[in-house]
Amino acid sequence: MGAKLGAAAICLAVVLVFGGTGVFASWAIATMLYDASRSREWTAVQADVEKDGYSYRYRFEGREYHGERWGLMRVEGRDNIDNWYGDMRDLVRDARKAQRPITVYVNPADPSEALIDRHIRWNLVLFLTPFALAFGGVGVGGLWMMQRVFRDAPAGEARPQAKAPATRVASDVRGALLGSWLFAFFWNAMAMPVGFLFVPDALRRGEWLALLVLLFPLVGVMLLWYAIHSTIGYLRRGAATLNLLTAEPRPGAPLRGSIEFARGVSAGDAFRVELECFRTDRRGDETDRRKFWSREAAVQAVGAGDRPRIDFSFDVPASVPASSTDTAAPVSHAWRIEARPAGQRMAAGYGFDLALLPALPVDKAIAFANSTPVPDEVKEMFERLGVKATDAEEREALAGLKPEERQALAKYARYVPSMKKIVIAIVCIVVAIQLIPVVMHLIHLVNGMGSNWE
Repeated sequence: MGAKLGAAAICLAVVLVFGGTGVFASWAIATMLYDASRSREWTAVQADVEKDGYSYRYRFEGREYHGERWGLMRVEGRDNIDNWYGDMRDLVRDARKAQRPITVYVNPADPSEALIDRHIRWNLVLFLTPFALAFGGVGVGGLWMMQRVFRDAPAGEARPQAKAPATRVASDVRGALLGSWLFAFFWNAMAMPVGFLFVPDALRRGEWLALLVLLFPLVGVMLLWYAIHSTIGYLRRGAATLNLLTAEPRPGAPLRGSIEFARGVSAGDAFRVELECFRTDRRGDETDRRKFWSREAAVQAVGAGDRPRIDFSFDVPASVPASSTDTAAPVSHAWRIEARPAGQRMAAGYGFDLALLPALPVDKAIAFANSTPVPDEVKEMFERLGVKATDAEEREALAGLKPEERQALAKYARYVPSMKKIVIAIVCIVVAIQLIPVVMHLIHLVNGMGSNWE
């Protein structure tokens, strides 16, 4: 229950921070566009600027009114998104100094409502758009995750082990396509407005390092291309179905089957099929999922009437783990087969979730009774690589390596921790380059709202 409450608290924080920001940005955009539409029918009258230099007074149908609203944004404040605030400030102050009136637009239905400029600030709309779409979408995702947390089975209730899969399994490629489109949408919703809004202004000031921000729209274009390319491939080939020929797949036995496509595949087309095992480690509220084992095979499609197919066969070693779905266990494993056209790594693959039964019992103590112990340096090498394996699995992994390959692997293992730290640091720096300017501008905008005008 504690883990559920912790996960729910994180989801709630995401909803409040990201969802609240998205709601505010959406409200600001919607009210701005709504007021722009209805202010077209408002009446233009002359107004006098008051001594404070930002408010004004005007007469309408014999009565005097006081106004402070300059533009369509209902929450007034200063910002430096464009030159609008500076231009409006100069207009009001110059009119005050010259003792000349300014033109304001009054709502005939409610004469106390008036504004000076009824034009839409498209730069402000562009600035708020990523917060409305991306942040709002993350908030909706937080709500969805929260209800999933409480719908899951209790943490102390173990789920049964996975059973053997059905003989026919449908591909989950449509889910992968949806995920690629959502990720491309949220990335571009953040990156594109930031690049087009801030880079031109930075270049006018001679800040050439601002060009680095363009890397994020470039990545957004690549993500969009990936989604489009994958969708075209799916429309061309249609859905796919996995047919298992192995009745009870398990470690230590061959895994054979075929993948049928609805259309768009000809005999001789090259594909790559990969059998993967993923390991999930749970430490409190933290979950780490990584690829534990995999094998890949190059195959060609064969004609089978209106249902072309690709055949595959894998020898699954007895040392790899079986499938498990116990969410309360600290460690679980999941198996998956994925097929994609050869040479098209940047495209969503046809994936199928599998369940491998436990391996048939084998007395490993007898099999390795006369084997020499695993050296300490080998154990250290596996720890540096982040691989958690038994002595038997370590022996099997090293058995097929040549001496020079073992030396190269040992050298690589020494640099893995440093490489991980460098990659993490680079990712943090890249994310900061993109998010810090956006957050600072938003903070500046929010802090300025409601403050006194200069």
